Amino acid sequence: MTKPWRVDVLECRGSSYDVGKQTAEGFLKTSRGRAFARRKERRPFAFSLRNAEATLKTYAGNIWEELHGLADGLKIPLERAVAEYSNGQLRYPPRGCSAVMTAGLYGRNYDYDARRYDKMLIAIQPKGVHASIGFSERFTGRVDGMNEHGLCVGLHQVTRQPGNRASSAC
Repeated sequence: MTKPWRVDVLECRGSSYDVGKQTAEGFLKTSRGRAFARRKERRPFAFSLRNAEATLKTYAGNIWEELHGLADGLKIPLERAVAEYSNGQLRYPPRGCSAVMTAGLYGRNYDYDARRYDKMLIAIQPKGVHASIGFSERFTGRVDGMNEHGLCVGLHQVTRQPGNRASSAC
């Protein structure tokens, strides 16, 4: 029997900074958000704020602005927000899921216990960036979702060789 799965839905509009701040405020209302306030900072080895800034400004300026809003909303230093939530040098936890796509339909299953997944569906419409909807995973970069033009993206674990797990975007 399938157990009910509660999902928080958050709608964010405004600048990319506003989206980051609204995401943080929505997150802090969840049980994970309340636990976040007690958690110590985890900085990846060899993290460089300067390198992250240069890369994000070059390829995803909207994410750089979103991280500023996220830091302000979570009341943490920008360096911590970028280190923990820009997805740079961060290992994704091992997961394995599958998806199906047909004309006009994208479906996704989640293979593990619901507690292992972020449960915040975010619809964003930042100024100057395509609107999108998807589940939040580490806040920035909705890794499962669809933009306003119907482009769907999902991050799935793919086994390339027996015993060798690797994540791959499909």
